[in-house]
Amino acid sequence: MINPDLKYYSHANDNGMKCQWSTKKRPKRLMLNSDMSLYKEFHPDPVSGLVTECSYDSCPRQTDSNSHEDQPATHIENYAKDEKTFKEDYAIAFTKIINNGYNADTDLVNPLSK
Repeated sequence: MINPDLKYYSHANDNGMKCQWSTKKRPKRLMLNSDMSLYKEFHPDPVSGLVTECSYDSCPRQTDSNSHEDQPATHIENYAKDEKTFKEDYAIAFTKIINNGYNADTDLVNPLSK
């Protein structure tokens, strides 16, 4: 996710548009808009899913707080530097999800339906 070689690619196929972020060196490794939106701030077209407003280099870092430590991009950068901590924190969160489940009526919200 933190890779200046990432580029945004879209192509049409029989099922419609495929929008993804990948590098030319490793095209089979990809990230979706949902992945990249944790790190970069952009607004895909709600119908096509295309990102046309910016590139990896020109999209700003994702922020949602006045505190630098609480910004989503800061967490991603910290985890990118420390894989062990990422795995430990992920294991805790994953265990909670598996043990507690979720309520599809209240926990899964479609932001486009508002």
